[in-house]
Amino acid sequence: MGITKEPRLMRTQLVCSAIPLLSLWAAYRIQKLRVWLLLGIGLQVLIPTAIPMLDVLPMEISGIVFLAISTPISVLAMYYFTREWNTATTTTTTATPPSDTLQNV
Repeated sequence: MGITKEPRLMRTQLVCSAIPLLSLWAAYRIQKLRVWLLLGIGLQVLIPTAIPMLDVLPMEISGIVFLAISTPISVLAMYYFTREWNTATTTTTTATPPSDTLQNV
């Protein structure tokens, strides 16, 4: 089962990026799974260290704060990666045929 080189629907990709396990599948579809895993690991490390109050808050509230920060970041990243994928798959390199007329002879 390989990945077909066809444009992906932006709406489907964005909905899948907001759901944790489906985001992995959406990233796999546009060949960005490794980047997506690194982004997820980076968010797991950076958000708690950047916001030290998450250690003081109860676990439920800190989880909500983490999701409120990480979900928009993941949706925006998926938007960027999917747009990049769609432009790469839809652009075709067509050479212009040579003209039959002589210019400046």
